[in-house]
Amino acid sequence: MPLGFRTAALASASAYLLAWALLRLTLPQIQPSKQTGSGLDGLRRAAHDRRFRNFTLALIGYFVLSTQINVAVTLRAVELAGTAATGPLYALSAGLAVVLQYPLLRLTERRLRPRTVLVAAVLTVALALALMGYAQTFPALLACVALYSLGTMLVFPMQQTLTARFAPPELAGSYFGFSAISLGVGGAAGNFLGGSLIDLGHRLGQPALPWLILGATGLVTALSLRWALRELPAAPEAARN
Repeated sequence: MPLGFRTAALASASAYLLAWALLRLTLPQIQPSKQTGSGLDGLRRAAHDRRFRNFTLALIGYFVLSTQINVAVTLRAVELAGTAATGPLYALSAGLAVVLQYPLLRLTERRLRPRTVLVAAVLTVALALALMGYAQTFPALLACVALYSLGTMLVFPMQQTLTARFAPPELAGSYFGFSAISLGVGGAAGNFLGGSLIDLGHRLGQPALPWLILGATGLVTALSLRWALRELPAAPEAARN
């Protein structure tokens, strides 16, 4: 018997409350150093950091892709298997993240540099989206979603790691705040473009076209990230990699 939207919403809210409680109990109590000037000063410094600004702008392309699990991918799932497809779709994506994200992160951190992992993960997402254009059955689409999820579960932690490496210790908060621009702009653009591209593909009789465009967007994003990170020195502990 379906649990209903209210039950799902309450369960989701409870999960956030539990996460807050765990973080409140386990995070160290670190007092920020006192700084003169307004908070906008730190944001201005982050914005004027050319390398970090390029990194943030390049990530906009990735967040266009990451929103597609809720837009283009969902539309494709419903097209192939009806509205009941959304449950298995989201369960697979979330389940893989719960089971594999931590061990996968640990494995990649030991063997590869964060910039390498980030670029490879974006390419994985791009490949998965391009392949979705040729998925003619719901199981085939789910296989693409599994590949897509493997990429997305690596991108955000690597972004956070690299943002921390860009940021001077006293401006870490400002740098992380500025980095959210990529999520805001990319997320907004992705929600608009995903549905628009699907409609365009249907009008032109080219259903694979939106997916190829998304895949190409991911390729350009990966190349842009590789270029933006070329001048970032390796962390001392990662120099051996």
